[in-house]
Amino acid sequence: MNTSRLSAELYESIVVSLRSDGARGNHENRLMPRVGLRAKIDIVPSSCDDTGAKKITVWLRDISAGGLGIVTSQYLSEKTEFTAIFNRERNDILKIPYVVTHCLTLSKGLFSIGAMLKK
Repeated sequence: MNTSRLSAELYESIVVSLRSDGARGNHENRLMPRVGLRAKIDIVPSSCDDTGAKKITVWLRDISAGGLGIVTSQYLSEKTEFTAIFNRERNDILKIPYVVTHCLTLSKGLFSIGAMLKK
């Protein structure tokens, strides 16, 4: 099993690529095409503050210019806000805010979550 993390640079590169490929026909019936991935990222739900921030490591399932799909052992209800954290090579981080659009139970203690960029 690959346990690699998605870097901020790769995240930014994927999003730029997805935006520039928007004019090409995509086979999915979606407003924004997505790319399937398998990488770990950390998220911090908004219910946690900066001093006692509770990071949750999740599996990134797919990503688009407007959102992402994750798999986690933690249930997050619809409309829950969280920050996705991507590490940069120069010991810097990229924080991106998202809002949960749906949370589906895959099996006991395992959830598939869809989230869109917070506007």
